[in-house]
Amino acid sequence: MFRGKINWLAHQFWCLRARAPYYLWKLALPEEPFSAYYTYKTIKALKRDERHPSLGRIPKDQQEFDRSGEKYLNILIEAGMQPHHRCLDYGCGALRVGRKLINYLEPGNYFGMDTVPDFFCRGLKAVGQVLLTEKMPLCAVISRESLAEGKAFSPDFVISTSVLQHVPPKEVRAYFPNILAILQPHTKALINYRNGPRVALRSKTSWVHPYTFLAEIVYSLGGRLDQYSANLLLLTADWPRLTSVIEKPMLEEFLPEAEVVNSQQG
Repeated sequence: MFRGKINWLAHQFWCLRARAPYYLWKLALPEEPFSAYYTYKTIKALKRDERHPSLGRIPKDQQEFDRSGEKYLNILIEAGMQPHHRCLDYGCGALRVGRKLINYLEPGNYFGMDTVPDFFCRGLKAVGQVLLTEKMPLCAVISRESLAEGKAFSPDFVISTSVLQHVPPKEVRAYFPNILAILQPHTKALINYRNGPRVALRSKTSWVHPYTFLAEIVYSLGGRLDQYSANLLLLTADWPRLTSVIEKPMLEEFLPEAEVVNSQQG
């Protein structure tokens, strides 16, 4: 029992130390959500050319990028994706998965979204102008306007990889409405996450989210969440219950002004 108490105290100290930079940042910007802090940290890492767990380092980690992207592409193909399908990549980052999808899908069938253009502009450069001209992918900053464009895109698949694990528990309710707003009756949304018995801080910027915790939130928003595999969720809309929920104003403080990047211009 004493050892258990020591372990608990050690864990609490680790959590406090891991979160200290965020708490200091929050003192300066108390109104900003954690997503803004995560974006700030990621941009700093990119400018210093540091390795980032979800964006990687291009081209130094090219092989790692390719292996991870190929893995998710194979998962999507097993889930029924074919080249003629349309895919929206929510939280596309530096196109770790997006680059494989752009190459696999028919022209105009890939739509990537992220919080700031620095992320996907980096990936578009790595794709290369020849493939961009041929495949015509679209990338946009997540905003109310781009979410409406995403719905009009009428995706067959929506994917969100290495995103939910970086959403703190208090902001999970701001994450799912954005994806639910994109869904059409035929859309299949696959979201990967870190599963565990309870909500827990896993690193400085990532959390473990129990499936039951997430499923209850999604149900309250008008959707349904099923366990697709060990760390992969299948999100669907519960029609027509979803409509009445999505019509309510979303949390606009989490949505910046619209900004779309034309892939033809790199």
